[in-house]
Amino acid sequence: MTDVDLAPRPPSIRVEIPATGAAGPLDGVALVTLDRPKVLNALDFTLIGELTDALETLDGDPACRAIVITGAGDRAFAAGADIRELAIQTPATLLSEDHFHRWERIKRIRKPLIAAVEGLERRMIREALGKADETQTRAAELLGISERVLRYKLKKYGLS
Repeated sequence: MTDVDLAPRPPSIRVEIPATGAAGPLDGVALVTLDRPKVLNALDFTLIGELTDALETLDGDPACRAIVITGAGDRAFAAGADIRELAIQTPATLLSEDHFHRWERIKRIRKPLIAAVEGLERRMIREALGKADETQTRAAELLGISERVLRYKLKKYGLS
């Protein structure tokens, strides 16, 4: 007999609308939390499915004007793809199950999406953007804004 865990998996995300800030409820703002801290909020197919459904629901909700996405725990916003899940996939299963279509659906969300990044990722972004003027020039080009505006935004959000 094999040892199989038949307990239902808890949800991979949490949604709070209105989000709660330091001064109380933030009308019009939804907080979506990636909730797999034991695996650094790695993005598996279940989480991506739940996230897509939640974002589409919030996108259609007139009470929601912006969506903030954050990661549970204090070690990572999201580690990226869940490598353990991808390791068992084959090209045939990836093609037949087509979980990646959800990224296209997420790209169609009309409400502003804001990533609340803390910890290591924030330090990495600060280091990458603050290393050299060349990096800021390239970042500004990619974002389609002037370097002056980029420097202002970096300073405004405490990234420079």
